[in-house]
Order: sequence, then structure tokens, then C-alpha cells
Amino acid sequence: MVALVNTNLRNSQHLRRRHRRGALVELGARVGATVASWVRRSREAAELARLDDRELRDIGLTPAEVQLVLSKPFWRR
Repeated sequence: MVALVNTNLRNSQHLRRRHRRGALVELGARVGATVASWVRRSREAAELARLDDRELRDIGLTPAEVQLVLSKPFWRR
């Protein structure tokens, strides 16, 4: 009986550790995805800032709209 309880206790502790490890991996993946999104947005904003008026017209944007986008912090773009 004691051996069975000890085995169950060891297994539950192992599962909790594995669950915590999985949660940390998931958190790391989410943080990585968020940072990658921020980097992509910053690059896109830099590319948008380099476009001239003709190029902006081609994609259907006005300089005022571009300035509005560029005025936002990178995490809100």
C-alpha cells in the first residue's frame, strides 16, 4: 500500500513538473511570437515611411494616413 501511494505521489509530482515546463515553453513561444510581430510592424512602418506620394497613391494611402500610422507606438500599429 505504501509503495502504491509513493508511486502515485511521484507520478503526480512528475506530471506537475511537466505541466509547468509545458506552460513555460508555451509562454516563451508566445513572447517570441509577440516580439517577432513587433519587429515586423517596425520594419513595415519604416518601409511605409520611405514611400513617396506617388507610391502612396498607388496603394491608396494619403500622407496624413501614413503619419497617423507612424505616430502610433509599435505595439499598437
